[in-house]
Order: sequence, then C-alpha cells, then structure tokens
Amino acid sequence: MKGIRMKSVCFWTLIVCVCSGIAGADDFSVYSNFPTTARYNVVGTALTDGRLLIWNGGGIFVQERPNRDKFEHYASGYEGDPAFAILSPDGHTVLLGAGGYGTDPYLDKIYRIDARAVQDYTPDAVAVTIPHFAATFLTESLVLIDAGAGDWMNSLLVIHDISGGKSGPVPVVRKPPVKGDTVVYKPGYSAAMTVDKANGIVYVMDAASLELRSFSVAGLIQAYTTHTTLNWTSDGTLIGSPGAYFNGGVSGITQAGLLVIGGAFGWGLEGGVQLVDPATGGIQQTLDPIGNHAYTSVIYNDVTDRITVMSQGLTYLQGDVARVPAAGFLGLLTLAGFAGTIIARRARKL
Repeated sequence: MKGIRMKSVCFWTLIVCVCSGIAGADDFSVYSNFPTTARYNVVGTALTDGRLLIWNGGGIFVQERPNRDKFEHYASGYEGDPAFAILSPDGHTVLLGAGGYGTDPYLDKIYRIDARAVQDYTPDAVAVTIPHFAATFLTESLVLIDAGAGDWMNSLLVIHDISGGKSGPVPVVRKPPVKGDTVVYKPGYSAAMTVDKANGIVYVMDAASLELRSFSVAGLIQAYTTHTTLNWTSDGTLIGSPGAYFNGGVSGITQAGLLVIGGAFGWGLEGGVQLVDPATGGIQQTLDPIGNHAYTSVIYNDVTDRITVMSQGLTYLQGDVARVPAAGFLGLLTLAGFAGTIIARRARKL
C-alpha cells in the first residue's frame, strides 16, 4: 500500500504562479513523462492538493507535484477501457469507470479507490457494475451516470447510490418506456458531465446532436427519490445552440466561470478545446494546442486552473510544465514563507 501524501494547496499554487504566470490561450507545453495508455484511453482527475491522479486502463499514477512532469506509479490491476475518473466532493473517493465494448471482461465496472491510500486492485474495489460512459458526483454517495442504451441511438441519465443504501444497480434500459431509477431519457450518446457546485447545476452534453443542457442538481435528486422522470428538453436548460460545441462534453469549470469543452464536431471534423460562457452560450476562446484542429481530450485541474489535453498521442499542459526545480527555487520558497529548515533540506538535496 502506498498512501498519497497531500501537500499544501496554497504553497504549490503560489509556486506555480510565481514560476510561470498566467498561461495564454495557446500557451501549451508537452509532457514528456505523462502515463501512456495500457488499453485505449487515459483519464484523470485533480486531487485536492492540485496533483493529477491518472488511470491508464491498468495502473494508477499520481503526479509528484502540481504541473510537474513526473508521475509515480501507485497501484496496479485496475483493468479496463477508461471512461472517466471523478473525485467525490470531500476529496476522499475516486471512481474509475471502465467503459469498453462487446466482450470486454471489464466492461461496465466502476472501481472505487481511496485517494488517501491508493492500493492495488482487489475484488472489493468494484463499487458497481453498470453500463456507463460518463459520470459525476452529485453528493458524497449519489452519482449521476450517463449510460448508453446499447443501440448507439439512445443514452440515459441514471443515478446510483454507491453507499449501498439503495438495492442493486440500475437495470439496463435500451428504449422507452424508461424504467427503474432512470432520471432523464435523452437521445444520442454520452459525453463528460460536470457539476457547478456553487450554483447547484450539472452540465450534460448529448454528443450526437451536440446539444448542451443544464439541470438542477436538486431537481435530479428529487426525481431520483420520487422515481419520476425528467424530460431532456423541457426540464433541461439549453446552453447556446445545438451544433455550436465540441462533442467531448464539459470537463470542468474554470475559476473565471467558463465551461471547458473538448472533443470535436464529429468523426474526422475540427476539434480542440472551447471555453464557453454558460450565461450567454458564447465561445470565449477556442484552444488548439496541437495546431491541426484534432480531436482533443481534456483533464481540467480545478485547483491550479490549468487544462491538460491529450491529442494524437501527445499530452500538453496549459502553461509551462515543471520539469526540474529551477535554479531560483530556494528563493521562491523564501518568498512563499518557507524559510529555515525547508530551505536547508532542499539545499542538502541539491
């Protein structure tokens, strides 16, 4: 067992700001040591101290420091095609969704790990087995899941209680009428979802129609507890216009309140990262880190306010990747108020 050592958020945020400043819209640098996929995909989430936790379909890796180009291997045995990695509101639980297709033996498994003490896989790590392609925490125990209906023409939003307070997983529902704990019936297929905690809303993308809508978190929870079904169109608030945004869904909300949307307009079509004002639906910026408008996957770090993107086999960080401690690192520690023993310890290591 190898516990994750939580660092000071304020300290590392200060160091990042002093070292690299605020990144420009097209200011991305390449990670040289980002974990590569063991299967088909790589997903990740930011921990409460700003480090990224990465799952590559086999192992779990944790960044040594925020924005640092060094990742430590923490655990093995979490097999599957990575669909998502999400962190619970209290920062202790991480869920890893193994999507996949067909006869994949790991299909539909959602793993649960403790972010404070990541361990190698055991059968107890499987929180639930349920069709899924995307998910987000609504509360510490209730998880909103975008589950494919299986016919490539429909998908369903469902809520599952990972605490075990409800009986069993939500049944597979391929077509109407909607059954079980299904909350919203909608067309198309799945994309990333994100909760705006401050305003109590969740953003959901239909990746086929490129339609982005928001739903009240309280309304979703009420629909779940009362076993009623919300309507995708009448109960969801349309953001912008259909077809305006990339199909990756909302991967995060910047500290300036902008939605981070990656992906592309469709197979073989223009892609990148869009920063969208949810109030107006306007696209404030379109980022193209690789320079050829390719499909772009996104990991948004809500602690450092940095965007990590993956495109065509390379991974980029918005702003400068910290590769080695700079010559003036001790001086920065002094500015941050970490004098004395910390400086002496660093000096001995150098």
